[in-house]
Amino acid sequence: MRTKMLSVLIINVATWCSVWFTDPVHAQSVEASSATEELWQSLTGHWVRYAGDNIVHKVIADGREKHYGESQYGDPSFESINQMTLSTEGNISFFTKLHSETKQPTYRGAIKVHNGLFYEYSRGLFAGTNNAPQIWKYFPSDNTVHQLHMASRSGDIKKLTSILDSGVQPDQTLENSYTALGYAAGAGNVDVIKLLVKRGADVNKRARFGKTPLNYAVGGGSPEACELLITLGARLTELNWNGATLLHEAAFWGKPNMITFFLEKGLDINAGSKSGASPLIYATNRAMNAKSDKARAKFLECIKVFLTNGADPDLKADDGKSAGDIANQAAIPALEALF
Repeated sequence: MRTKMLSVLIINVATWCSVWFTDPVHAQSVEASSATEELWQSLTGHWVRYAGDNIVHKVIADGREKHYGESQYGDPSFESINQMTLSTEGNISFFTKLHSETKQPTYRGAIKVHNGLFYEYSRGLFAGTNNAPQIWKYFPSDNTVHQLHMASRSGDIKKLTSILDSGVQPDQTLENSYTALGYAAGAGNVDVIKLLVKRGADVNKRARFGKTPLNYAVGGGSPEACELLITLGARLTELNWNGATLLHEAAFWGKPNMITFFLEKGLDINAGSKSGASPLIYATNRAMNAKSDKARAKFLECIKVFLTNGADPDLKADDGKSAGDIANQAAIPALEALF
């Protein structure tokens, strides 16, 4: 009797399991769960993309995303840690960020991992000016070209040599990146500059924003690195895609020492960019738009250097405004006092 009851139970369980897994609704649920697990596995890791003058990171693990950014010079810009969920609807995968306290959704985006790259389909704040969504492409942080750039920036000659010996070319770039030589010069790593040039790096190679390594190096503020690039053949006359000179770069990044450096090299203090803006106008706009007095201070110093060396405060850009006009309209006493 007991054996018979056990046999009936086994049959009933087998029948129930058969119904569960063959029923369309339950089968889809199991399939969706499996797909989500595979998606988690493919997303877990450290992802990187270059964007503007920033490097954006996503570190995904254990149901969380650490999202942070740094300038391409290595200065931290933002950081957030978000709980996240994954889902698949049809053939489209989504990730949803949750508020740290309320656990309510704060952001949702479509995603895809393909050929080792992570694509995020965004309709966020930075969508294109034609209101079209953007597709952001992330690559693994262990990408060899990214490692080439970071070793150059950090001055890790041993690691850099190993990467170059593996066959990576010194001038290789990623989407929106600068060159390894630019990163080395921006960080003031003169020994890395020498190594990269010895291994074939082009001192006038253009990259992001049409910048050469020297254009990029100005923002790092190292006269020694810039002097070495010039000695190695970097041209002082190269402009970025906005027609900005090396003095414009120094003004934009708030580097008064680099203004003095390039004035001594004979650069035109009043040269205009494509929009007709002088380096002094660049510095004045940056001072006006700074978010704090502390952030503004370096641009005020740039303005002082320009004016002391004869920059024309009345020279107008194509919009009809001069540096003096901008300062007078800014309603910032420390800025207005310089003019």
